[in-house]
Amino acid sequence: MAGPTCFLLFLSATQLFAQRMPFSEGAPKTPQKLGLGVKDLHGNETLQQGAHAGYQMEVLTFPHARFGLKRQKRDWVVPPISIPENERGPFPKMVAQVKSNKNKEIQVFYSITGTGADEPPYGVFIMDRETGWLKVTKPLDREKKSHYVLFLHAVSSTGNAVEDTLEIVITVTDQNDNRPEFTQEVFEGSVMERAHPGTSVLQITATDVDDHENTYNAAIVYTILSQDPLVPHSNMFAINRQTGVISVLNPGLDQQSAPAYTLTVQAADLQGEGLSCRAKAVITVTQSNPNPPVFSPTSYTGQVFENKVDAGIVRLYVKDADAAGSPAWKAVFSILNDRGGLFTITTDPETNDGLLKTAKGLDFETTQQYTLYVTVVNEVPLASLSTSTATVTVDVVDVNEAPVFVPPTKIVEMPKDVGVGQEITSYKAQDPDSFQSQKIRYQIWDDPSHRLDINSETGVISTRASLQMEDMKTQTFSAVVIATDNGQPPATGTGTLLLTFSHIDCPGVDSHCLDICQRGPESQAGGGMEQISSPLTTHVLDTASGLPAQGLCLRLSRLEDHGQQWTELKKSYTDSDGRCPGLLPPGPMKAGTYKLSFDTEGYWKKRGQESFYPYVEVVFTIANETHRFHVPLLLSPWSYTTYRGS
Repeated sequence: MAGPTCFLLFLSATQLFAQRMPFSEGAPKTPQKLGLGVKDLHGNETLQQGAHAGYQMEVLTFPHARFGLKRQKRDWVVPPISIPENERGPFPKMVAQVKSNKNKEIQVFYSITGTGADEPPYGVFIMDRETGWLKVTKPLDREKKSHYVLFLHAVSSTGNAVEDTLEIVITVTDQNDNRPEFTQEVFEGSVMERAHPGTSVLQITATDVDDHENTYNAAIVYTILSQDPLVPHSNMFAINRQTGVISVLNPGLDQQSAPAYTLTVQAADLQGEGLSCRAKAVITVTQSNPNPPVFSPTSYTGQVFENKVDAGIVRLYVKDADAAGSPAWKAVFSILNDRGGLFTITTDPETNDGLLKTAKGLDFETTQQYTLYVTVVNEVPLASLSTSTATVTVDVVDVNEAPVFVPPTKIVEMPKDVGVGQEITSYKAQDPDSFQSQKIRYQIWDDPSHRLDINSETGVISTRASLQMEDMKTQTFSAVVIATDNGQPPATGTGTLLLTFSHIDCPGVDSHCLDICQRGPESQAGGGMEQISSPLTTHVLDTASGLPAQGLCLRLSRLEDHGQQWTELKKSYTDSDGRCPGLLPPGPMKAGTYKLSFDTEGYWKKRGQESFYPYVEVVFTIANETHRFHVPLLLSPWSYTTYRGS
């Protein structure tokens, strides 16, 4: 058996190695024949004829099975074939020759498929059907396509495959055919006068589409070609050759003598020895800040009420000899020792003064006085490192705070029969004003059952009428209790009392439950409860005065148009009892989503006070037209408490 004209390497799977013989440097460039020595399996050397010089000539032989071993496609590894881009004609040019071992037995015909053959871009590579020569038909451009994957086929005259498909990769090697390009025509930066050498000013950048991984064709080096003006030195700036960062080289920058510099910069590939491009870098010299701001005076004292947020405390005055309105004049303040973030200080844009305010509400019972250290600088860095510091003493003024019920919602289980005058529980509030000796008085503010009473001094709650499970026809009902101290002015806090009869399951009742008992139409007429004619009622208490809130504007709206718009149904005002009996006429409410809005801002403006909340809104949904809703509201200029009962 004659040895095949191939070079085979057997590993875990049989693999093909196509020997390539590149021309050595300095070889003659005139066309010539090249003999490639290839050994067969028996060690005999055969001679394959090459083509024109200038290519890495390839002789590729299809692999063949040995001793019945089965091979998978693409088990053969063929090293990539390299072709330089921008080659000159004439075309087509020979690249490599493929041969089959079967060509001694039968006539073999060769073809190629893949990118550059029968796939876009079409026709870049062709193959001689009979000789197996692979040829390139035109110059290649690496920047458009850097490699091609081709599949080599060998068939008989009948069209049957005589070899497995062979895959080869053709890589296009780069030539330096693209100049670098700057990302901008003009780069702009600024530097302060008298800046120290080494100070960074700006960075210029350029790009190159040539190969930057395997060649130096895209290895860019930056240089400064010229400087205008040439004062006080001809080389005031330097540039990092690799990064393009321009920095100060020599001292002497002066805004009056040279307000700006124009540099001509260059980017060149091949590490600075190849193709190049140019751009401009304009550097503006800014005025330095020789005059630091100074506090005058350096000590301040201010007061602020506790619990106030964004409340002004004191104005800090500074003097600055720089031009008013310039960055070298504008002051920037900092608080050195405010770790809790309780305070904030801003700059008055007109006067340049510092405005000290509270960022959070302060607690008199925790801290009565703060000592703050405030520094001031300019927007433009100072020529010197000196700073001015002021000391601010802040006194926190005690405010009468409302008593706090503990817990805010109290649940009490009662026997199913409670007689008149029987004590139910004790519900007391604590006074946050620990530095004041104040008395607290209690009263029932909202009790739909009208059967509860409270001792105004002790907070003991008892019955003024009998409570019987059969009469109430409900599992749970509630009442709102208020506690008012005797401070100036008095302050009122609220607590919710939930009462439930024993031996009756009340699912879902816990410390967060704020629902008043459901009252169907049958429960409104009996049991001694108040007959409520309107399906929606409200009751508003002014906790600042301890009196009902009279003249508070209310608006009732319903959500219409599939949840897109609120339609106002009624506008009314509370009466002298803090109620609004004419909010809705008697009868059932249409099922839907409603909103009850309280104009708290207008109410407090009429009383010469500002409200922290401009309005209070309660949104509720009517699912059953027999439901009735009662919405009580405790109101002060700084807070409100409300809940919804159905």
